[in-house]
Amino acid sequence: MSADLIHPGHINVIRHAAVKGRVVVGLLTDRAIASYKRVPFMSWQQRADVISSLKDVARVVPQETLDYVPNLIRYRPDFVVHGDDWRIGVQAQVRQNVIEVLAQWGGELVEIPYTRGISSTKFHHALKELGTTPDIRRAALRRILAAKPLSRFLDFHNGLSGLIVENLGVETPYGRREFDGMWASSQTDSTARGKPDIEAADTTSRMTTLNDALEVTTKPIIYDGDTGGRPEQFQCTVRTLERLGVSAIIVEDKVQLKRHPPFGTGVEHTQDCADAFSEKITLGKMAQRTDDFMIIARIESLNLQRGIEDALTRAEAYLDAGADGIMIDSRDDPPGEVFSFCDRYNVLKNRKPLAVVPSSCSIVTEAALQARGVNIVIYANHLLRSAYPAILSTARSMLQHGRSYECDAQLMPLQNILELIPGTPQGDACCRQGTVHVPIARIAESERAPISMHGRCGNVDNPTRVFFGCGCRSELAALVKDRNVLIVATERGRQQFLADPLLRDVHGAQFTWAGAIKSHPSVLQIQSEIDRLTGISFDAVVAFGGGSAIDAAKALAAALAPGVGNRNLAQMIADPESLCGAPLPLHALPTTAGSGSEVTPFATIWDYVRRQKLSLASSYLFPLTAMVDPQLACSLPPESSISSGVDALSHALESVWNRNRSAVSIALAARAVSLALDSLPKLQADPWDVAARTDMAESSLLGGLCISQTRTSICHSISYPLTAHLNVPHGVACGFSMQAVARACASDAPDVLSELAGLSGHRTTENLLATLDDVLERVQFRRLTCGLRTKPGRVTALLPEMTTSERAETFVLPITDEFVDRIIKESLLDESDRATQLG
Repeated sequence: MSADLIHPGHINVIRHAAVKGRVVVGLLTDRAIASYKRVPFMSWQQRADVISSLKDVARVVPQETLDYVPNLIRYRPDFVVHGDDWRIGVQAQVRQNVIEVLAQWGGELVEIPYTRGISSTKFHHALKELGTTPDIRRAALRRILAAKPLSRFLDFHNGLSGLIVENLGVETPYGRREFDGMWASSQTDSTARGKPDIEAADTTSRMTTLNDALEVTTKPIIYDGDTGGRPEQFQCTVRTLERLGVSAIIVEDKVQLKRHPPFGTGVEHTQDCADAFSEKITLGKMAQRTDDFMIIARIESLNLQRGIEDALTRAEAYLDAGADGIMIDSRDDPPGEVFSFCDRYNVLKNRKPLAVVPSSCSIVTEAALQARGVNIVIYANHLLRSAYPAILSTARSMLQHGRSYECDAQLMPLQNILELIPGTPQGDACCRQGTVHVPIARIAESERAPISMHGRCGNVDNPTRVFFGCGCRSELAALVKDRNVLIVATERGRQQFLADPLLRDVHGAQFTWAGAIKSHPSVLQIQSEIDRLTGISFDAVVAFGGGSAIDAAKALAAALAPGVGNRNLAQMIADPESLCGAPLPLHALPTTAGSGSEVTPFATIWDYVRRQKLSLASSYLFPLTAMVDPQLACSLPPESSISSGVDALSHALESVWNRNRSAVSIALAARAVSLALDSLPKLQADPWDVAARTDMAESSLLGGLCISQTRTSICHSISYPLTAHLNVPHGVACGFSMQAVARACASDAPDVLSELAGLSGHRTTENLLATLDDVLERVQFRRLTCGLRTKPGRVTALLPEMTTSERAETFVLPITDEFVDRIIKESLLDESDRATQLG
């Protein structure tokens, strides 16, 4: 374990281990943790002291790598006790290695169910929101250098660019990458102020920029100290930076004011003599008050054509004077001179960390620099240099066209900027959600039988692993790496997928696109895709879209799995028992917030020849993973947002007036109802409200979890012929009768809604119904159903088809023709007529 934060999940594992015998904890070192994520808050020794103090722990040993095998061979335990959350994903192979090694001496792997409601990621986000202290930030660079062979720093010129460095991370075939810290560049600071890079921006003014970043970030900062000024000025700067929590200053061995742009001109430069600069370093070290602060000497010998020997001589002198590291710079491209210096620097007796700025040789990779012994790579001015052309282009476009329309495509949506800012609703929503793994249940790809939890609350069966939060769609990269993948999407979904920067560059996967899925997919359309794709070997299926795309993907995942004998979709629907084998692993990314199909075992397919809704239902149809990313729904048109949101609300309510309800499903439904009723009006007012999108996505997810246990009920039964015959969108069709059914339950089965009203914060059923009516009126939902009310005869003609047995049987009240007729007539009333009738 890493155990940077001890939570109940850790305690649970340790307690179970203590039952087996003497507990030895393998604690990941800083270096091991840094190989896949940010360096932990506490050092290894601090974490070991905390773990050792737990009463059931006998010993703590260092775990040097993410591979458990070396420690297993060394200690030969009788049992390895681990949480069960490593059966899929990046740790699946580690788990298999553990099993194979334990088998050598008859050891046993004991897996403890993942502690629900616990997320280390959430805890880390919470700590990040609290910020950091100068002491912790100042020490961070030394810890990173001790834990990682190479760290990367990027320039910032204000608080916003600092937040980019703080928060940005990308998934690559080699793991997650992010910047380790920030470079407080004098060049970018001066340029952003419209001043030349000649130390025109004094230390006091530069502290303003520095403080802007310190207030909103937690990562270490390296300060560009230019020449450092006179020795007494340099000492004052060191004390100021150290007090603020800056980790290091880099100072160059030149005299007079800085007078050169980075790539040189004809301006003459004067290099300080080695003895004088060494004395400046010594005075700076004497001025600092902690051992954490670092002074790094920048050697200009290569830029001034004085050769490698001069650079090495100076490096030795500066290190002996107390410098904590060396930065070497050269404008030569290719970087042969820098590489030669690195090779010889690495054998110095007093070698310390080495930094480079590869601006003039940008083709050189970090891997190549690391191989030469470089410890710090500084991208010194790239954010500002990339921002200026974009700003210039936007301004020029406005002047040329006399409006801003032509540059809209190049503009970042305002809500995306707000998501970055702590303290705004959008930023708080994204910080609150982060990219978190919601452990509904976890199973290996080969273990598709559902996991059950039985007890007084009822049965809960759901094997889908859920990732929830803004940006969590980036998890797809690791899940489909080196796989042959079928992607199922609507035409709009395909365009959205290809344009998404978090999805379009998924590495290592081979993609095949299914034909564009239409809304409410038909048996004929999906069967034609099955026939077209049969014979292609797929490793997984990705569903990207709303309920239609996900439902179609479920059918394709079942029909295209290896070894399937019957690929006739109509027969599969008629005989669900034929789905007795594991389908292809399905990864669902919903782009609407309504269907909840990403966590259900149902697929709705339509037979437009017979005008019927069909259901493919099997416990094997649960998606393997669901990535519920609220940002994917931000571009939904307003009507689609309301329609899908009402669909989510109907799922929650349908699971309550349901004979299969349980305490668990009611609790989930109460949360879903509360979120939906709160967020729907906000989305009507502002479709780009990320906080409301996040709440609506959670409501949809919870609604899907509810109906995965209870199935739907009477509102859905009424809706199906409306969609099949009259082409009413599914969410609108479900919401059409929702208010009338709610009032019928309140009248004829009052206990059904009273508990929901209390749990959802409405206290009474009357308040709940009033809120429901008010919200649907505010979002103008009845406008979406006005086509049904203008031709009521077409609706009432469908009454015989509105009571399917599989849905009607779940409803808490007896279903009669008279009851359904009453519901339909009330639903068809205009608002004023309904008020008169109810009054």
